[in-house]
Amino acid sequence: MVKVVEEHPECAEIRIKVAGVGNAGGKIISRIRSRIQGLDTVLFNTDALGLRDCDADVKVLIGEKTCRGQGTGLDPEKGKIAASEDESRIQEELRGARMVMLIAGLGGGTGTGSSPVIAKAAKELGAIVIAFVATPFKLEGGERIERAQAGLERIGHAVDTYIHLPNEKLHSLPDESLTLGQAFEKIDDIIARTILSISHLVTRKQSAPAMSLDVDFSTIASMVQGSGRGIVGLGQGKGPDRMETAVRAAIEHPLIERSDIMEARSILISISGGADIKLKEVTAAMDIIQTRIPCESKSLCVMHDKNLNDEVQITILATGIGKTKVEVKGKPAPAAGGGELPLTRDVDARPNYELPPALRSRG
Repeated sequence: MVKVVEEHPECAEIRIKVAGVGNAGGKIISRIRSRIQGLDTVLFNTDALGLRDCDADVKVLIGEKTCRGQGTGLDPEKGKIAASEDESRIQEELRGARMVMLIAGLGGGTGTGSSPVIAKAAKELGAIVIAFVATPFKLEGGERIERAQAGLERIGHAVDTYIHLPNEKLHSLPDESLTLGQAFEKIDDIIARTILSISHLVTRKQSAPAMSLDVDFSTIASMVQGSGRGIVGLGQGKGPDRMETAVRAAIEHPLIERSDIMEARSILISISGGADIKLKEVTAAMDIIQTRIPCESKSLCVMHDKNLNDEVQITILATGIGKTKVEVKGKPAPAAGGGELPLTRDVDARPNYELPPALRSRG
């Protein structure tokens, strides 16, 4: 077996690189780095101070001629020029990765303007690119929201799959006592657990959890390549009903539009738990998912994590999300714990970032 790997380099370890862009991308990488140990992290930024404060493995100042290390002044065009100036350096840092996980905040200049250029550079190297992009709160102002909306459209064209994480959705979290930092940790959790689930599957490091059921790189690649919008739901459960609790929490995660997951074309279900996970539990979980998400293309992996005692965690990654039908405001929402998921969603006064018009044909 060793001889086969030596003769066929493509069978060797598949590398994933996590690339942050701008100050928001750097802050997220710093917060989740301890949870994604073993993966290469790199930050691209036009702001020298933002680079200094980030805990990435590699830090690259881009656009020094244009920005002089002082940022873009909220100008996405400067961010685009900055990344274009240093495209060869960007490719140098991303070379060798089969998959790049891009993390950025939209609405400013660097994340909004540089991210599409960096994604394009990665794809030219043959990498699959998945982007996690956060958009502003309503309170941050209309101009920032408009920049984010335009940036979301551009990033959607540049990557294989993008996962939109609206800060405004943090208002829907049930615990009103959460601090701002604790609320941001909810977004961090989505990013970290999704990266971990995928990396454990495709890198097959010895440190990764043992697997009862697994999915290969080609399956994940076909699921995310050219798929446009994706969403992620997280759930966990403990005790006798742990699996049902976890799967319902993942499907009804407060940071996703519950109707959107109904439109998925492909779904990856990652279940983590101790060695006591029962076949009956996994079957019950998949029955619930089959009932609630009418998607034919489903991939399942089950990992054994010795740190999870009498507890399970479920991560659902859904891709190929299409246009969502919008109904008149005021229709009562279904109870969180049961009933069929709605096929439509209400419109409220908060900004929502539906799939931009130019991307809807990709659904």
